[in-house]
Amino acid sequence: MGMCHVCLAEAASMLGSPLESPGYDAILAACSRGRAWQAVLQLSGAMSKAEVLWPSSALPCLASLNRPVRFGHMACGARFEALTLAGLWDEVLKLLVELPQLSLRPSSEALKAGLAALEQMGHKVQEGAGHGRIVQLKCDELRFSQSSISSRFHNGESLRVKIAQLVAGEALGPWFCLTVVRYGEHLLCMSNRRLYCLQSYQRLSPQWDGMVEVELFEWPELHSKPAVFQEFVQQLNKAEGYSFQDVTLRPGAS
Repeated sequence: MGMCHVCLAEAASMLGSPLESPGYDAILAACSRGRAWQAVLQLSGAMSKAEVLWPSSALPCLASLNRPVRFGHMACGARFEALTLAGLWDEVLKLLVELPQLSLRPSSEALKAGLAALEQMGHKVQEGAGHGRIVQLKCDELRFSQSSISSRFHNGESLRVKIAQLVAGEALGPWFCLTVVRYGEHLLCMSNRRLYCLQSYQRLSPQWDGMVEVELFEWPELHSKPAVFQEFVQQLNKAEGYSFQDVTLRPGAS
């Protein structure tokens, strides 16, 4: 156990409680606010090897509860900023890849660090340029990026009216091509209202095979279309996304 682990274990012992991920988060956030970037790098590096440490005064049986410590949002934000300032671009990209595995949604700090890393490593990053892959996917494999969506499209048309039109036989045209980001093992759809219509249609018309056209982007290939990933970061409420049953409709077209 390294010096960082020893210090953190002693802190946990003084507090009389295990050092959980929120404890690391709080410590790294404090280091970040104090602009102690070397400490951020050392502590966040130690996190990857650490376990939740129960203090020595705790009951012996609690030792069996030791488990790996996971990064939290504050710890990741502090590490991204420190890695950027240190110019450790490979580590920035590695942490971007790890975010879905940590069940953490990407932050604006993560996106900024990732775009800077790609530019420094020779990838052309042009605002508004680029595109994803056009593929066919089953709409019930897609998850929503938001848990609350408007009951109307921007033009004022009701989602329920559009669903009824699909059930009545309206063809799926190019307008129903969905924007999707593969985030770890999850396919997260950014076209939430159109996905809601399609999944509703599938439930009402089981004879439909559910295949839809999507423009697919892969996290963290940010250079493929930065604007899409900027919107993705703003939209995503939860790293795993939401199922149809999780989604609620709210009045209005916003």
